[in-house]
Amino acid sequence: MDKRMVNQAVKGCGRQKNELGTNLKSNPHPYVTAIIINYKTADYAVHCVHSLLQQKAVRLQIIVVDNASGDGGVHKLHSAYPTEILLIENFENLGFAKANNLAAKYAEGDYYLIINPDLKFTKNDDLANLVAEMNHLDQAGVIGPRIMEPRRNRKVGPKFSYSEQRYLKATQSIHQLPGEIAWLLGACLLFPAEVYRGIGGFDEDFFLYGEDADICLRVRKSGRIVAWTDQVTAEHWGGASETSALSYDKWRRKKRGYYQFCLKHYDASDVTHILRRNALRTRIKLFGLKGRYYLPWGKRTSLSSDIERVRAENDVLWELLKSQPQTKV
Repeated sequence: MDKRMVNQAVKGCGRQKNELGTNLKSNPHPYVTAIIINYKTADYAVHCVHSLLQQKAVRLQIIVVDNASGDGGVHKLHSAYPTEILLIENFENLGFAKANNLAAKYAEGDYYLIINPDLKFTKNDDLANLVAEMNHLDQAGVIGPRIMEPRRNRKVGPKFSYSEQRYLKATQSIHQLPGEIAWLLGACLLFPAEVYRGIGGFDEDFFLYGEDADICLRVRKSGRIVAWTDQVTAEHWGGASETSALSYDKWRRKKRGYYQFCLKHYDASDVTHILRRNALRTRIKLFGLKGRYYLPWGKRTSLSSDIERVRAENDVLWELLKSQPQTKV
């Protein structure tokens, strides 16, 4: 059961209404529903909402879904923004995909902005520019900005291929799709509302990780393109909701989402080949890492992290192989 918190701002931001001296029906600016999924990231989410409220030339509805954080974050968010956001509190962690779809049921905007709590725009016209960039492209079904991750000292751009695509032989469903971009990082995605609703939103079989590649592929299969612009920049901390997670558990979720995408979209023969190949690769790599770990000069701290990552992938792969029909392991 989900609980709607009081004082929702479903009619847009009051500050913008006062500036324009008008109501929503006569407001000429695009109406965007921003959806933030919070899981133990309230401090980041507060800054994310602040970044959104600074945006000019847009009408905003901000929906925050708390996925049973249990850390007092709901109170912090409600205290910081008692009237500016619609806050939905879940009594269990529904995962990223399902929580976004829940928020979309309350969404009133013409565009849906899926934005991570640890992301913020760098300029106050970024969101308006992102909408404008999308509207310049008739076929765009989703668009994302250039993402900077200062903590990791990297830039995140579009992806031009899917997981394990180079090994596909029998799969035909991902060929001859519109546009060149395959998918975008799910930290910041802007959809026309009719596109999001038309493809059914996120696939709720994905709990966390892999759902961004999946929804972008389904956008392309619907006849639209995945678009990206470097005219808008957003800053992303990255992995905030997983800060307290054990390394093995985090990597297990990542790899599960990675291979779940393959299971959903690829021919069974290709999936079996990919699983077998990678299971052998990870088993050999894990054996080598464990050997180096016990050497006198081994750097155990970094090796321990690598072992957890490879062990998680290895476990996921062998579990999936055992579940495949007529697959001997």
